[in-house]
Amino acid sequence: MESRTDHIRIYPCFEASDASAKGYCQRYLETRHENLKFLRDTHSDEPFTKPWFLRTLDRIRQADIVLCLLGEKTWLASNVRWELIVAFALKKRVVTMRLHSNRMHVPPFLLVEHDAKIEQFNLEKLSSKLFHQEEQRAA
Repeated sequence: MESRTDHIRIYPCFEASDASAKGYCQRYLETRHENLKFLRDTHSDEPFTKPWFLRTLDRIRQADIVLCLLGEKTWLASNVRWELIVAFALKKRVVTMRLHSNRMHVPPFLLVEHDAKIEQFNLEKLSSKLFHQEEQRAA
């Protein structure tokens, strides 16, 4: 049985209309990092039901990184806001990446309450950061 430290676990946080971008991101990163594992998102569950809360909370607890993909509608998605609030409360590393050029479509609390640094969508740069983190774990 593998230990929890064998993989960098990523919980993907995104609005439903950005599912294809999440899939692309997951395939790109998992093919470049054998020690990286995307945790299953909870988009198939009905949001804000007890099972959704429990599964989402459990997956965020398991995650080393919460990767938030900011699309055009993310700032309207209350489930994304809840996932991020939980991630910050649990002191998880949150990486936010903008999927489009409009800088106004960002959940305001990310900037106001958490002074989050929002990266442009660049999987090569993210991959490089993760590779560096993998090297630090191996040392």
